Amino acid sequence: MRVFLKRLVCLVCCYVSVQAAVAQDVDASLAAAYKRDQSVREEVVALFRLVNEGHVGLVDSLVDASERMERIDSENIRLVQSLLDKGFPKGLDESSYEAIWIIVDHADVAVQEQYLPVMKKAARKGLISANSLATLCDRIDLYRGRCQKYGTQSYAVVVDGENVCYIWPVKRPRRVDALRRRIGTCPMSEYVEILRSTTGGAVVYNPYLTMRDMRRILEANGVVIIDE
Repeated sequence: MRVFLKRLVCLVCCYVSVQAAVAQDVDASLAAAYKRDQSVREEVVALFRLVNEGHVGLVDSLVDASERMERIDSENIRLVQSLLDKGFPKGLDESSYEAIWIIVDHADVAVQEQYLPVMKKAARKGLISANSLATLCDRIDLYRGRCQKYGTQSYAVVVDGENVCYIWPVKRPRRVDALRRRIGTCPMSEYVEILRSTTGGAVVYNPYLTMRDMRRILEANGVVIIDE
């Protein structure tokens, strides 16, 4: 009996060790994917700001960086899909769950919708934040041509030769700041200032901007949004 128990303990210890090693490998892969995601976006934002400031010679560099960002997003989502298709992974570092969310958030809308139920479960378990989940939901609404709930999304267009960032239309503008407090983020006025500082260009927030208004703005710039 004692021999059996010793063997059982050894087997359990070996299993735990293997699982820990697997989790470490996954953590490392997600950390590298997160770094790629953020590095290319920092480059795109920096170039976008310089172009906004009149450095038109950098437009080609901005286009190249944007195309590279799309390739990185495709590579990263393949990694995350290989994990989520087996169920939401357990036992990872907190930073790994942040990486999973941000990679899904930067995927195309069909992938976002596919994994939204999984991300909702993860939020209920405290693996991703309420703010992260709200951002993902708002992004899906933007892609599907619907008003957003939490005011986390914006869209940049060219107006009279200048880049202008519009806050995407909000469902309930009178309640949006209360909803934002609930998910632990700043009020809209502060968010607008952060965007202005980040992009270096004009930011427009009209609480009563409708989807019809937004469509007119986008159509004037040759952009067609998806209707659900």
